[in-house]
Amino acid sequence: MKKLLFISSRPIFPIIGGDQIRTFQSLRLLAEYFNIHLIIITPTDISKEKMAEYERYGTWRYFKMSKVDHFVSAMRFLYNSLPIQVNYYYSKKVQNYIDSIINDYDVVYCNNLRTAEYFRRHTSVSRVIDFVDAMNYEKARKHANLLMKVVYNIDYHRCKIYESLLLQEFDNAAVISDIDKDYILRNSKVKKNIQVVGNMADVSEYVEETEGHNLAFIGKMSYAPNILAVSNFVKNVLPLIRNKIPDVTFYIVGASPDRDVLKLHDGKKVIVTGFVENINEYFNLASIIVAPMLSGAGIQNKIIQAMGSGKCVVTTPIGAEGLIIKGEIAIEKNDNDMAERIIFLLSHKDVRCAMGKDARKYVQQNLSFDAISQQFYKLVTHLL
Repeated sequence: MKKLLFISSRPIFPIIGGDQIRTFQSLRLLAEYFNIHLIIITPTDISKEKMAEYERYGTWRYFKMSKVDHFVSAMRFLYNSLPIQVNYYYSKKVQNYIDSIINDYDVVYCNNLRTAEYFRRHTSVSRVIDFVDAMNYEKARKHANLLMKVVYNIDYHRCKIYESLLLQEFDNAAVISDIDKDYILRNSKVKKNIQVVGNMADVSEYVEETEGHNLAFIGKMSYAPNILAVSNFVKNVLPLIRNKIPDVTFYIVGASPDRDVLKLHDGKKVIVTGFVENINEYFNLASIIVAPMLSGAGIQNKIIQAMGSGKCVVTTPIGAEGLIIKGEIAIEKNDNDMAERIIFLLSHKDVRCAMGKDARKYVQQNLSFDAISQQFYKLVTHLL
């Protein structure tokens, strides 16, 4: 087997966010075709327990970057043209290490554009990049506070140029959906094949038909689009639902809840759980999974996970982006329509259960392990 150097801008384990789900998926699939050496950039030491997880996929080494290290590195954007996020994750120690071992490897895999700079000088190896969050900064800047809006505006323009450069320089690229693919090609003068590799989701063998009036949102709760989504839902959608269904309870489930998210918790009708070991408990508890996204980009893992579990899902056009949907989930454009649809579905168990079954079938056909494995093989087959 050929040797592959895999670099991740963040720790992969424990898997608590969409970026980690995506990176782990790539690592898991690449391990079927290559001998892997993994490089991880992390703010803290990695525990012995987590070390064992990495060792399942090959050899590995991690490099610590503190918040101060990240900040100092990010300030390089003042005198170079790289995106701020690329500067933020750049370490001279990592670069020196890569330079010293690169000749031992056949292929390089970057988990996003933040890690690509380490390999732009190394043209002797085949280089692959995952443009997983290509559209994120364009949308994030619309809902950010003043400071972050400045940051996102800078990176929005720089990322478009940088992605075009990487598309030209790297041998192959992956994106999460056809929408992301069209976005990159539309903003680039380079016309190169980009392989769509969706995010896979588990498909439950058993679907529990839940009674009651429980709603749940599931996602990493330090992520700005998730914070915005639940905050708006509690303020503008939930009161409309309670006018018709007073006993409705909303569970906000996910690791690292932001301060604004914690303020939503009242212990009775809005419950913020923080990190939970078993997400399936909340899939089973909820009659409907809501994903009222107002920002964000790419396929939402929270949605496809719920669909794979056979749950009824209500979301927005942004939440459904990248999915070719024909009624498997409910997509509502504004707060009033979302509230009305949720009220209807809570009152009609047969309809929401039928939607859940259709959603599960969609995932089985399009986003199961077998389906995504075939897409991924197309990405790497010429490198084998």
